[in-house]
Amino acid sequence: MTHRREAWDAPLYFTLVFPLIAAMAGVIAFIEPRMAWRWAAIPFGAQALVAIVKDPTANLMPLGLIVFAILGGLCAIPASLIAWLRRRYFA
Repeated sequence: MTHRREAWDAPLYFTLVFPLIAAMAGVIAFIEPRMAWRWAAIPFGAQALVAIVKDPTANLMPLGLIVFAILGGLCAIPASLIAWLRRRYFA
């Protein structure tokens, strides 16, 4: 859609898409708080899967997978916090 080779090469990825993924993971974690980290991991796992399918022999694939894991971990922090708050105060 952005005519870029990688998703994070798009100008709006870190200013719009990444915060939206984190916000949606938080919303879903509030609705379903069990294993809230998975709601942050699923979008980045899907991106990694698409990257592997598109170019399985890419030289920088291991680095890309590490970046996806870090980004998923960063989004898992607010999702886990929101799930903890829901269990603590809204259960």
